[in-house]
Amino acid sequence: MTVPIWPITSDALNDLSIPGRSWCRITADFRRSIKTVNAAYSSQTCPDPTCGYVHSDNRHGDMFHCRNPYWDCNWQGDVDHVAAMNLLNRIKDHQINRFTPFGEVKKILEERFLRANGKPEYPIGYQG
Repeated sequence: MTVPIWPITSDALNDLSIPGRSWCRITADFRRSIKTVNAAYSSQTCPDPTCGYVHSDNRHGDMFHCRNPYWDCNWQGDVDHVAAMNLLNRIKDHQINRFTPFGEVKKILEERFLRANGKPEYPIGYQG
């Protein structure tokens, strides 16, 4: 069985990130403008604009909990909601496109986090 891959629109992601929205509304939004984005690490990256910490420990099943080692961000939520928020931001991202390899995506996200927070490197014992 082949699973169709649907392109993501900003309107659809706005609807998806609000609990209780119907799928009918989202599919109607797909007809407006179609954007494709790279989904690598979207459910492992903290959606808080002041944080942006990316790590596999942030995700536990269907729950997201930011484990930022520098300060207690503690952002929590559903991983689908987190991914939707991050994908919405990726639509406007000129550095990460849909063809960027996943390893390069992680490197870009980690560099952004460190640069934005004035940290030269990850703490001792970090296992990215």
